[in-house]
Amino acid sequence: NAALDEAAIDTLDKQWRAETKAEDQPLIAAVLSNPLSSYLTQIQAASGGLYTEIFVMDAKGLNVGQSAVTSDYWQGDAGTFQKTFPKGADGVFIDDAEEHEGSKTWRTQVNLTVTNSEKTPIGAITVEVNLTELARRRAIN
Repeated sequence: NAALDEAAIDTLDKQWRAETKAEDQPLIAAVLSNPLSSYLTQIQAASGGLYTEIFVMDAKGLNVGQSAVTSDYWQGDAGTFQKTFPKGADGVFIDDAEEHEGSKTWRTQVNLTVTNSEKTPIGAITVEVNLTELARRRAIN
């Protein structure tokens, strides 16, 4: 995606948003069927409800792997990306906890810069943590 300009990113994001409401979802299917998405889905499933969403973005803020469909394709305008990737290799942002109305659970997003082996930022990752489940597990121990 390195060669994509702002107009191309906007077009892809609009396509993604439209596909979330459509039967035909070629862009979404391409991302969800790649090896990274499969890996993230396995991690989420193995967490037993602790992780409710995991997605990885590239250096442009575009989704490159995810455990579930996000509402949009471009995260470059969101804190998940803006408060991590531009901050460099040590970029970390933990969002405020919010109640998820559908499940009546409290959740937060943990966001980190992703780097290559030379510690050069190449993207970001967001892991949504179910705080209600975390508290339940801590109460058991």
